[in-house]
Amino acid sequence: MNLVVLSGRVSTDIVLRYTKKGTSVVSFDIAVRKSFTKDAEGNYPTDFFHVVAWNKLAESCQKNLIKGRMVLVKGSLANDDYKDEQGTAHKKTIIKAVMVEFLDSRKIPLTQSAVSHDEKGQAADAPASGDTDSSATTSSSYQASLDIPDEEIPF
Repeated sequence: MNLVVLSGRVSTDIVLRYTKKGTSVVSFDIAVRKSFTKDAEGNYPTDFFHVVAWNKLAESCQKNLIKGRMVLVKGSLANDDYKDEQGTAHKKTIIKAVMVEFLDSRKIPLTQSAVSHDEKGQAADAPASGDTDSSATTSSSYQASLDIPDEEIPF
């Protein structure tokens, strides 16, 4: 039996692509904490897994996921064999998702990836994941109140 169930945070941007036949596909990585105990440097040991979703599930992931969002992924392991431009063979283990559950609210606070910066490096107001709901808080004063040191964030 080939069954994988993982819970973690999306760690890459979500990009929807289409095959030559028009089938939608999305791929992203999730960060999964190995244990609840910090290592010697004060970090939680974490594994990263590559997830691929197809068809309606891919479109739903693209519409609802942003970097930092907590998800539960159910699927199977598969080996992706490919050759790079130099002809070198590579093998990558991926998770072929059959179900992706969104574990937190869609209106989570802006993450670093959802904030755009101007030329001076100042954070500019931008809605997260295309969410244009006027009730969503996107002000820079709110963003400043979420100033959490990187060492406090487990993923």
